[in-house]
Amino acid sequence: MKLIKKIIFIVGILLVLAFCYISLEAFDWSKLHFSLHSLWNHPQWLFLMTFFYTLAFLLRAIAWKMYMKGKITLSSAVVSLFYSLAINHLFPVKAGDMVRIGIIRNKNKNIAIDEAIHSVVMMRLFDMLSLIGIAAIGLYLVAGYIRFFVVPFSLLFGLGLCFCLALFVGLKKARHLGRRQFGLLRESVLTKQFPFLLVLIWLSWISEGVVVYSIANVIGCSLSAVESVWVNSMTIGGQVFQITPGGIATYETIMSGALTLIKLPLEDSYIIALTSHAYKFIYSYAAGIIALLFMPITVSQLRLWMRKKGEKQS
Repeated sequence: MKLIKKIIFIVGILLVLAFCYISLEAFDWSKLHFSLHSLWNHPQWLFLMTFFYTLAFLLRAIAWKMYMKGKITLSSAVVSLFYSLAINHLFPVKAGDMVRIGIIRNKNKNIAIDEAIHSVVMMRLFDMLSLIGIAAIGLYLVAGYIRFFVVPFSLLFGLGLCFCLALFVGLKKARHLGRRQFGLLRESVLTKQFPFLLVLIWLSWISEGVVVYSIANVIGCSLSAVESVWVNSMTIGGQVFQITPGGIATYETIMSGALTLIKLPLEDSYIIALTSHAYKFIYSYAAGIIALLFMPITVSQLRLWMRKKGEKQS
């Protein structure tokens, strides 16, 4: 685990350095101003991207509720996702998942701590596998570079499978935990609804791609819906290397690189990345405020969950 964290940190540093280089080469204040101004002056695009970005979280919340077999309410699922989004855009580490666990346990008293953790981990795993799948398909359909990515994507899938095995089997010191996790997985996966759950997760990431599509069209770049979904999936998948609040620098570097692969100029790619990330930051804070108003939590609760002590909550 320590080795994985070191690798993530090193890659994150390299991506930040790459962002600094790209910024020196491509940053143009006039183009950024034009992008933001154009988006503001075209409310139909702003509404479209906000609608589909919100829909993405709603679809994930529905999928999460389905995985939990209705043990959590849709409102608590949506609110916990919004809290998680805001927290991940405030801190350099992804502490949002612990907040998700804390909120659903706080609002759904019948959920055990191991069941809550299991559901969040598995939903994250389904998200990542969906992103990898979309990215792999996109590399073939959009970029045409699939042959160069067979090994890395195979490794990612292998890591995902190993993660599942480790989760289900458990350590020798806690075999009962492995049996418990396997039982929870079996109860949720071996249902008629599970394929539909996976479809919802895929649709959620497709919906999020509308943000990239809208901004590209607003500034006059030729970017198809399929390309937009692929670029977004590559970018979000790359946030596993996040070492800054909201993945600043990591997000821009990966999205700029993905857009240049489909022959967009670096300057335009960089502006699309900056604008879309700025929008997501604003959205995350607004969503956090809405979540706070709808389901208030105390600072002490938040600190407790972020310190991975959600099981001790009141």
